[in-house]
Amino acid sequence: MYAIDCQDITKSYQKLRVLKGVSMQIREGDLVSILGASGAGKSTLLNIIGSLDSADGGMVLLYGRDVGKMNAKQLAILRNQEIGFIFQFHHLLPEFSALENVLLPSAIGRQSEKTSRNRAKELLDRLGMAERMTHRPGELSGGEQQRVALARALINKPRILLADEPTGNLDQENARQVLQLIFELRREQPMTTLLVTHDPQVAARADHSIMMKDGKIVE
Repeated sequence: MYAIDCQDITKSYQKLRVLKGVSMQIREGDLVSILGASGAGKSTLLNIIGSLDSADGGMVLLYGRDVGKMNAKQLAILRNQEIGFIFQFHHLLPEFSALENVLLPSAIGRQSEKTSRNRAKELLDRLGMAERMTHRPGELSGGEQQRVALARALINKPRILLADEPTGNLDQENARQVLQLIFELRREQPMTTLLVTHDPQVAARADHSIMMKDGKIVE
């Protein structure tokens, strides 16, 4: 059984065909990079795998379960408990501290408050944010905000991590640090990881790479 199994996925927005029959299989625990120019369909594919969007045709199986057959409640539970998301923009809530932002998914999932708080602090400490836990996003640098977003993605110990250009808005050094942390944490907490990137050097560090062009996988 594959962790992620996409079969002939299609997606259009009005008359624009974004995905044109995408099929791929990802084994459990693999870290796979997805390369391609802007408009190739990378983000759309990631959003469909993560059930943030729905396909027009085809099938997405996550650990053998057909995402297309799940109702809204089941999809919400899936996203909360089994999928971690990291985006190019961190999407932190400005009125909450770093620690409170990290704790949001566990609160939504009604996890143990004490256990979740301890894990959130451990993650932030591991990410070099021990002294910044009480700071709000506006008081943090771009790299620090993305580290908080990474901790938030990992708080519920997801089986699948979806990272969509997570360093796209960071300078070179912060990008290097965030990516290094993703690779290190992935070894410590086994999970299937899909990483969308424009950087061939980053892609080269993955277990496998997928190239997309014009809504199709070309290699």
